[in-house]
Amino acid sequence: MAQRVEVPSNPAYIEKADIIEALEKHIRKFDWRGEECVVLDADCGLGEVTKDILLPLLPQHATLIGWDSSGEKIEYCKKVRKDERLSFHEIDVQFVDLFFNWRFDYFHKIFSFYCIHWMQNYRRSLGNMYSLLKNNGDILLIFLTPDNPMYRAFERVKQFPLYERLFSNFSWFYKAPEPVGFIRRLLDEIGFSHVYCWMKMSSTVYPSFDVYMDVIDKVNPYLDGLHPNQIGECRRTIWHCIRHDPQITEDESTGEITVNYSLVIAVAKKVIKEETKEK
Repeated sequence: MAQRVEVPSNPAYIEKADIIEALEKHIRKFDWRGEECVVLDADCGLGEVTKDILLPLLPQHATLIGWDSSGEKIEYCKKVRKDERLSFHEIDVQFVDLFFNWRFDYFHKIFSFYCIHWMQNYRRSLGNMYSLLKNNGDILLIFLTPDNPMYRAFERVKQFPLYERLFSNFSWFYKAPEPVGFIRRLLDEIGFSHVYCWMKMSSTVYPSFDVYMDVIDKVNPYLDGLHPNQIGECRRTIWHCIRHDPQITEDESTGEITVNYSLVIAVAKKVIKEETKEK
């Protein structure tokens, strides 16, 4: 039975219960030995998960760095998410010239939550994460599968002539019919070892369709490219899609909606044998 998560009326909300469950299951299995441990939260957004969930689960000797491509979000994090073991930087993990600004083999652990499926170049992003990891470093990723209601709504919008013209080159994370196998093979191809992927069914209860629309607005890739007069039409199209999505059910007595979705959780390790390193 899918896990049911009660959520507050908070537009910045993401499915924290799934993140906590994955972290509590795997973070204690990682090797945290050594005097120094530098951890990355790639694409940290507004930093709520970074500071309030990930940081408290790390050992005391670990320091945590949050990256995001949005300068506005990073400035917010620097002002609001303060901690002596935490820092934030405006860096896009997809960036082709990333290593002009950062060193190879820098991080002991890398985490990324609900972001890779939005990246235009996910292979480069994961390849950069591999290069950023120290030898024997660990990575944990969580992302949605393409069959979630939000994804379907965005794809439906893309079929309209206006949005097709504006966003014809905008692609989503993957189109694989079997997401777990796709991600496992992708991580293997990049060079990761000890790859463990699985799919989890979950659900979130939102107080109303309006609250869910607020969440969608926070990640809607179309809004920044639209004229203000077009934004209302875009939102109405998405509203119509989610109102009729088969994975969303409404409790007519309370107005609450249950959104069912699947996610993939992937854990992997970077292992370079000594003879390979010497070459």
